Amino acid sequence: MPLARSTAHLDRVRERGEAAYLQAAEDLVSEGVTYSELSIAALSKRAGFSRPTFYSYFTDKRALASAVGRRFEDELGEGVDAWLLGREDLSLREAMTRTVTTFVDHRGAVLLLAEASTYDEEIRAFWSAVHERFADLIRDRMRRDGVSQDEDRIAATASMLVWGTQATIVEHLRAAPSSLDALIEALCVTWGAALGV
Repeated sequence: MPLARSTAHLDRVRERGEAAYLQAAEDLVSEGVTYSELSIAALSKRAGFSRPTFYSYFTDKRALASAVGRRFEDELGEGVDAWLLGREDLSLREAMTRTVTTFVDHRGAVLLLAEASTYDEEIRAFWSAVHERFADLIRDRMRRDGVSQDEDRIAATASMLVWGTQATIVEHLRAAPSSLDALIEALCVTWGAALGV
């Protein structure tokens, strides 16, 4: 039994350490450090560890970026997957509010991924896969709701909703051209017209 307790304790310590690095990355990017400028030393200092400790958690900065992305994807999924799957009775406004709130709460993660995906092929592939996961759910919802469009148009609409929503929210996170309420309202109008709700 002591071995099981010891293993469980080590797992919790590892989870806390990894979470500290993920939060450090999000915080630094939120404060204006770009992904390309993000150093292992700065990440470790912010997370409360020595520089060599970073490599106990991640093989490199790209692995950290992927972990940041997975955490963001999981939280976004927790907020909207059930609605997209038709298992949760939310209004469109509630679903868009959850989406925008998750992006705002993980501002650093979103900005990191949006930047890094422009020049790192692996991160671009990861970020595209995240978008495709949500586009699949939207396509399924459109079919289930009987949206009268052919498959090509359903696929194009789902892709536009996912990528357009992400780009619009990212621009808001960078420059805040409008209030969050105005942003949510604009997204509701666009999604409502596309989904027929």
